[in-house]
Amino acid sequence: MKSPVKEKTKKISGIMAVMMLFILLFSAMFIVLHSDHDCTGEDCPVCACLDLCQKTIKTMGNTNGTVACIAASVIPLLIVLSPVRLFLASDTLVSRKIRLND
Repeated sequence: MKSPVKEKTKKISGIMAVMMLFILLFSAMFIVLHSDHDCTGEDCPVCACLDLCQKTIKTMGNTNGTVACIAASVIPLLIVLSPVRLFLASDTLVSRKIRLND
């Protein structure tokens, strides 16, 4: 039997991992969408946000953004394909927990 503390810790760590992936995903998307903006000069807020997003990606353990690019392509694919798996799941006697006697 698992302790409630371990269960809670497992759930919290899962939530944190998903949050970190979304931060990477949205930082990468922001960089891609605003990389060719019209800069207004020294105090450009978009440039400041771009710099912050780049620093966020670098501090999460990756200096070249490869993980962010992979996350940006894989996460939406997983979100789209997760409902498809439910429709493709086969309905068998074992999945219905029907006992097969000889």
